Amino acid sequence: EASQNILDESGLVQIGTGSTSVRLTEKGLERFFRTCPRDDAQGKSAAAAIKKGGYKAVALLHDNSSYAKGLAEESRAALEKDGIRVIFFDALTPGERDYTAILTKLKAANPDLIFFTGYYPETGMLLRQKKEMGWNVPMMGGDAANHQDLVKIAGPEAAAGYFFISPPLPQDMDTKEARDFLAAYKARYASVPVSVWAVLAGDAYKAVEAALTAGKTEPEAMAAWLKGLKDMPGLSGSLGFDAKGDRVGEFYRTYVVNGAGTFELQPR
Repeated sequence: EASQNILDESGLVQIGTGSTSVRLTEKGLERFFRTCPRDDAQGKSAAAAIKKGGYKAVALLHDNSSYAKGLAEESRAALEKDGIRVIFFDALTPGERDYTAILTKLKAANPDLIFFTGYYPETGMLLRQKKEMGWNVPMMGGDAANHQDLVKIAGPEAAAGYFFISPPLPQDMDTKEARDFLAAYKARYASVPVSVWAVLAGDAYKAVEAALTAGKTEPEAMAAWLKGLKDMPGLSGSLGFDAKGDRVGEFYRTYVVNGAGTFELQPR
């Protein structure tokens, strides 16, 4: 957010790739865009996944970061609208080694699902320590959990059954763009992307490249062109922006960690 106004005053187009806070596109900045969705879009998708799973009493846990707290608040609003009870709402301190105190508090609230909206290192620790306590309540997360190191931290056994919602990774998609990107990525790095954030940065690059190819080299012309962009094939799904600069299109999917510790994309 700090860089947003500076870049705008400089007359530059900015495309955020992991800036999910709702307020960023509510300021009326003409040249700000993002390839990641807003927290409220993710909150609605999370609530839909929780409703589909049949959960009735949810514990919401965040880490006080603007991302995780924002997602927790948006999720709480969407869940309450759907008539699902939020019976716990609190934060942990990120970076700690022992979360048994907060897990004990959570257990006392007796939820049928924990939704931790923070990042994968703490998610992994929670899963591991929850298993050590012998508490097998289901747990879910948002797209900040979409990193393969989650399983390394938790251990495959503790991570099994954990699910999260996220934009899909290219290796899970069958579009030509995703396949081509994946082939080029494997040739360069001999591996597949482990996180969705690099892929959303690739989508930003594709959007800028398409604008330049269309001859929109000045910031004003590029911004106007991007606001008219709809359904362009991207690396994480169809790319387009609305008048505020927000990415349009529903592309959140649910992943479940299987017994082998790999992320399995669930059918829609």
